[in-house]
Amino acid sequence: MIAADRLTTLGFSTECTKSAKQKEWLCLASEEIVLKVGLLISIHRALDCLANELGGDYDGWETELSVEERKGLPGIG
Repeated sequence: MIAADRLTTLGFSTECTKSAKQKEWLCLASEEIVLKVGLLISIHRALDCLANELGGDYDGWETELSVEERKGLPGIG
């Protein structure tokens, strides 16, 4: 799959599956990074451009906090 190959060359791990309607694909990309605004903007632009180039849609990102990041957060750590 072209999207997965391109994302892998950008340093992401990928998981691609057919959509529920079997007409489209869902490609999830993941990477461990330290959250920095400039980096997030850069990644967003790259993923949006890739989706547009391949005729797809980029619908955003999610994050998960590491154990270290959770320490000291009210109600979490």
